[in-house]
Amino acid sequence: MNKQSLNAAVKRLEEYKGKSEEEVRSAIAADAKGFNEDEQEEVYQAFALAESGNKKGSYVVAEGKSFRDIADFSKEWSEGDDVSHFTPERIQHLLEQGLITE
Repeated sequence: MNKQSLNAAVKRLEEYKGKSEEEVRSAIAADAKGFNEDEQEEVYQAFALAESGNKKGSYVVAEGKSFRDIADFSKEWSEGDDVSHFTPERIQHLLEQGLITE
């Protein structure tokens, strides 16, 4: 998905700021653009990043660590992967476990 399309999709979700993850994901799935599953995830992660105010690259998977994605167990996050787009609660949990670093 190109950056312009991604930014436009995030902009259409402005009314969902502060809403639950489920509500935001439902809105993305119902979008008239008909995003496939990967695109829906990409839009959600960009929306979450924009909403949280985290700067890209602020949090990465710690050296020698890896873990599975909470929403898609087939996805593995590995050493050095940027996870700044995760929710603040998820980031806090992963920091406490020592799986990511700031």
